[in-house]
Amino acid sequence: MARVSSEIHVHIVKNGAELVKIYSAPAISESGSNEVNVQLEKNDMVWMQNMDTGVRLQPGLWNCFSGALLNADV
Repeated sequence: MARVSSEIHVHIVKNGAELVKIYSAPAISESGSNEVNVQLEKNDMVWMQNMDTGVRLQPGLWNCFSGALLNADV
């Protein structure tokens, strides 16, 4: 996730509130991961936020963010 010369600090955020932190050290093929289950309401937003100013995440297949609906409240 990080470039060889930099470390990366990423947060998973829901509606502006930090849920979990992810860290990747400055080494070749170093990676970091985390997982969180979140109950969402209509119009809630979840995203990954890079906390390091000026540090870009590696593009392509190096980064992944996914979600799944486990059950729907009726």
